[in-house]
Amino acid sequence: MERSARARSVAQGGGLRTFGTRPLGRVILVAVAIVAVGFAIVFLGDLIGIGTFLLLGLAVPIYAGVKRPRTLAILGLAILLLAAPLASVLVTQQTFAPSPSVSSFNVDGGPVLQNATVDPFSAGDGAAFYFHADLLPTYLYHNSTLHNITLFVTTCPYVTAPNESTTYCGSYSSYHQVLPLNVTYADPRSTITFQQKLAGPNIYWWTMYGTYTFDSNCTKNCTQYVFLNSGNSYADVQGPVTGDFFSVLGIVIVPVYVLFIYPAIAFYAALLFYMWFKGREARRRAATGMGPAPSGPGPVAGTGTGTAGAGGAGAVPEQHCPNCQAVVYPNEAQCWKCGAALNVSAAPLVSEKGPSNP
Repeated sequence: MERSARARSVAQGGGLRTFGTRPLGRVILVAVAIVAVGFAIVFLGDLIGIGTFLLLGLAVPIYAGVKRPRTLAILGLAILLLAAPLASVLVTQQTFAPSPSVSSFNVDGGPVLQNATVDPFSAGDGAAFYFHADLLPTYLYHNSTLHNITLFVTTCPYVTAPNESTTYCGSYSSYHQVLPLNVTYADPRSTITFQQKLAGPNIYWWTMYGTYTFDSNCTKNCTQYVFLNSGNSYADVQGPVTGDFFSVLGIVIVPVYVLFIYPAIAFYAALLFYMWFKGREARRRAATGMGPAPSGPGPVAGTGTGTAGAGGAGAVPEQHCPNCQAVVYPNEAQCWKCGAALNVSAAPLVSEKGPSNP
């Protein structure tokens, strides 16, 4: 009777709480974490990716029965090493997706440059690309003249002019062309086109900007620029791309692995905290005579298999904080949970009473 009740209790205590103790369960946990972390890093950003990694790479495995820090560290490393290639593939797919057309910032009631695009968006090494934009002089100031339009193509998205220095890119390639103009607000709408051959494989960024000046009556800030609004957090518009999928993947994969340094730091910092907390719990149990913490689903109620207060020989009664009732060490002067001073003269509270001897 007692054995059958115990078997039922163990079966009920299984499920997710012991899922990670089986090899297949660990494989499934790792696979789910790889997919979730890879997608979160690419589509939701670094912070969501870190949170996803901590949840599915650490919290869920611990809940599922993976308690050993060494095993958790190995699982986390496997997730990092395999989620980064998945994220690299996703980033490469995004890189080949054409950017939408963009316009310049408003000058006098509207954008002077509109519907700026590049065609084709991707091609092979040395291919010719055509950069188009609609020019609307009607949005120029009435006392100004547009003198030229410049095309700038680069492999660094943070620069907008040749030989511009930046701390974000080391060496980078760039191309630029200048189209001379002499346009005022009264001139009709037109379309401008630049042709540029680009070497590859590479991922390029580009922008256009115009230079205009005010008339002779101007005395201050007489030369102004009108830039394209890239529509992203960079200075330039993404694209075009030279090379095939795998050559671009080779360019992307190293920066993506570098991006995973931050989730790795957060994961192993949390793992160190878990190891500290687990060690502290082990010391507390040893000090109170409770023995090591159970690694399974837990003792079965009513079967006499609990560790605390079993009433065995040499058992040390648990001591509790008089303020919050947290279990404390016998020699502690202050509660670890609420900070209350511990009265050493107070009688310890026993969680369970063992059988009394007559």
